[in-house]
Amino acid sequence: KFDSIYTGYLGNEKQINYVIDFISKFRGENTLVFVDPAMADKGKMYAGFDEKFPSHMARLCGVADIIVPNITEASFLLGIPYTEEYDEAYIIDVCKKLANFGAKKIILTGIHFGNTTQGAYFYDSETEKTYYYCRDTIDASFHGTGDTFSSVLCAGLTKGYSIEKAIKIAVDFTVLC
Repeated sequence: KFDSIYTGYLGNEKQINYVIDFISKFRGENTLVFVDPAMADKGKMYAGFDEKFPSHMARLCGVADIIVPNITEASFLLGIPYTEEYDEAYIIDVCKKLANFGAKKIILTGIHFGNTTQGAYFYDSETEKTYYYCRDTIDASFHGTGDTFSSVLCAGLTKGYSIEKAIKIAVDFTVLC
């Protein structure tokens, strides 16, 4: 049994099936299952994925405790149009719909509310608690920022930090990198 099981980029449906099987065999009563459905960014799917891939990733999200999609990935998972213009009510609605897959805690990454900041938005479907932490936007694009954020976040949660503290640490660390 593991303290945490964390998944990120998976290249195809077969790998997703292997991971779902692994989780069913090795998840303990207190194991945190953390899924970063890495498959898209900036309104587009990564190369090599077809239109069916999000439905396979949604099955994996269904066995997670926490999922950490960016807004593009959330759009593909839900089959809704991607938008860069949104408000907090829209983000909460997206989180509620994502929670219907099975994960109770949703953290949307790269969220901004039309200003010069960007961060992570947390929604707990059991308590309806929300939390948003942001930093000034860096006007550049860096590959791997989502991986860095998710890895630090999962480490903090595995260590026993509150979700708010773990998000703050992950956002701050990603900005520093």
